[in-house]
Amino acid sequence: MSKKMPEGGLAEHAKSSCIQTLQPAMPLALEVLYVRNVVSADLQPKVAMMVDDIKAGFAELLREPTWMDNVTISLVLRALFDPDSVLRVWWTNATTQAFVQPAQGFVDQCATFCVPEGCLNGELTLGENIADNGGIKAAYKVAINNQNTDTLSSIESAHQEFEVSLPGFPDLSAEQMFFLSAGHIWCGSYRTDVQQLRLFNNVSSPPKYRVNGPLSNMPEFAEAFNCPLGSNMNPAKKISVW
Repeated sequence: MSKKMPEGGLAEHAKSSCIQTLQPAMPLALEVLYVRNVVSADLQPKVAMMVDDIKAGFAELLREPTWMDNVTISLVLRALFDPDSVLRVWWTNATTQAFVQPAQGFVDQCATFCVPEGCLNGELTLGENIADNGGIKAAYKVAINNQNTDTLSSIESAHQEFEVSLPGFPDLSAEQMFFLSAGHIWCGSYRTDVQQLRLFNNVSSPPKYRVNGPLSNMPEFAEAFNCPLGSNMNPAKKISVW
């Protein structure tokens, strides 16, 4: 005999199914509705400020790569679609060719990342690995290097001023707290069969390497935790696209 669905359960199930169906097709629209209904009105301006700061941090990163020409850099923050909603190629040929070398660096590095179920596919996870590496660098620039504390939330401002400590971790620096928080996001595990499947068809690296991969490519992490040069988290050769 099947179990009776709790009162309200059918409605909740229908709502969940509807959201799962819409998510792939209308992700941004659903996120807007979520923010409007869940994030309190007094926090929304602060969240918007944080997003703007991260965008500014990423824009700063774009000035660092030597493989991008000025024409491509000037187009990076623009839409990928033209006014007729046609997807267009906006990288110059020179930039496209120059991108091959740093991208291959990520592919080669990823091949050295292994879990008990096997090693990662650097080609499959390339896009997400580049995004993970660039994203954490942009966030770090905002959280640690941004000197305009008036535009930051109270927590970020306190980090900037090196005055906040986590309960039970009073000796952690602002930099160490940032990296600890970044790693905490990906805490988790998978069953062996699920992990094996993900290695072959998932475009994201396993959680462990979404942390260790990007952070091992950041000199700031090695400096914060005094990692010896040549160790796993401070390799002599660090990979970077952005």
